[in-house]
Amino acid sequence: MKNAMEGEQAELSGDGKDPVAAGGYKTASGITIDFHSAEFNFQDDLSDLNGNCRTFQTLDGVVTADMLHQMKIRHCGGNAALSSDKSVLPNHAGRGNEADESTNLPSVSVAQFTLFQETRCLHGRSRKSGCGQCLAVCPQKAIQSAGGRISFNHDICRGCGSCALVCPTDAIQLVYPSQAERLDALRRLLTGHAPVTTLIISDDEDDRYATFPMDECSPDHKIMVMDHISHVGAEMLLAALIYGAGNVVVVCDPENTPAVIDAVRWQTRLGRAILRGLGAPEDRIRFTVPPDNHQSEKEIFVVPDCAMPADEPFPLPDEFSHQPDKRTLLRMAVQRLHDRFNAQQPSLPLPDGSPFGTIVVDSTCTLCMACVDACPSKALLAAGSVPKLELIESRCHQCRLCEDICPEKSIRLQPRMLCDPDRLETAVALHESQTARCIACGIPFASQAMINRIQNNLAGHWMFGNERQLSRLQMCRTCRTRDALLSEDMKTWNQFPVR
Repeated sequence: MKNAMEGEQAELSGDGKDPVAAGGYKTASGITIDFHSAEFNFQDDLSDLNGNCRTFQTLDGVVTADMLHQMKIRHCGGNAALSSDKSVLPNHAGRGNEADESTNLPSVSVAQFTLFQETRCLHGRSRKSGCGQCLAVCPQKAIQSAGGRISFNHDICRGCGSCALVCPTDAIQLVYPSQAERLDALRRLLTGHAPVTTLIISDDEDDRYATFPMDECSPDHKIMVMDHISHVGAEMLLAALIYGAGNVVVVCDPENTPAVIDAVRWQTRLGRAILRGLGAPEDRIRFTVPPDNHQSEKEIFVVPDCAMPADEPFPLPDEFSHQPDKRTLLRMAVQRLHDRFNAQQPSLPLPDGSPFGTIVVDSTCTLCMACVDACPSKALLAAGSVPKLELIESRCHQCRLCEDICPEKSIRLQPRMLCDPDRLETAVALHESQTARCIACGIPFASQAMINRIQNNLAGHWMFGNERQLSRLQMCRTCRTRDALLSEDMKTWNQFPVR
């Protein structure tokens, strides 16, 4: 058998017959390629070749599948859809009794860069429009919302990871590259060399900073090039400081979409806020999108006076890099930095929009517990038989559903990071009221704050014009109904015409 020479273009025989039946393909230079067998692997982008074949590498004398596909497109008059049909593919030649069998088409698998856990998703919870950050940030519009549920189109997803970056609950996790792979690469870069004064994290594919005279700005620097800048979160920036980097500069390619740039910039804001809360120089983490009109290229990388020299690596627990939950990673990193800086603050204030924090409830709360029903992560709890609202802060994502659904507008979010891990899992009372007991039978049936609120709202209503009628508001529903039926009120109410 003769192999196809590099650069040759196979052509159909002049009589238009099936090239297999004719004994093989004939190239432009007259070389005949005998056809034996090949598996067909359909690729949509082959139709963009305008009828010409690529330079193919033969596999032990076997005509490749994509060459076969192109020849069938030309043989079918340019109809790619027809050529991809198994029924019109040429039969195998030289196979004896199997000569009439069609070429088998293998199944096509689509790469999935993300893992979606719908039970964690805040979108469309409690019949209200909740979180939609992944919808807004995806540059490929590969994420859609239908019926209050998130769906992914993996055919157009490019694995940039921006959805996982902004997801506050880790409902979306990047699996390629995984969190462990990125953190392990960071650890090897920083702990396997001399102390690193400045770590530059960039998605610059042209290595424009590799040739920049960095030694004039920041000696002992290292450059970490990412496939996508949205693979860099606040947990990775803090981990770099823990692994020994003196300063971290995130350089974002201006060709990224504005939504992606803003998302990465916000992650650096979060990291800077944590450093500021710990009493450390916040300029140890910086962000820039070159060209920056406010900074020269040299000023981007120069070590600021307030920045820190390279630190000795501060050991992290083994489970740190293998923890897929970025919320847990960030808390572990904050705890390590809190110990390193000997900080005394019990909590760190964070910027608005942070996925960590508590809520503040004022005295107008009636303990109706609508917020408890709406909370998707079960961070808010109704405490037993006592009218009390409690919060487990580690579960709170600051999603604002409780704030939006509160009928009294009594809830206010307070973004922060607790530094004491024991307090994170402890239920804390936010608001408490006395129990209202039925004045007729004595059973508890509501909070006193709620009864007081109802009495104020119904004061002056015609159905509660006298003391007896008002007293029914302090009864359970059974006693309230019985008292109304036994009173003269029913006769009065029945006089009103039914509309």
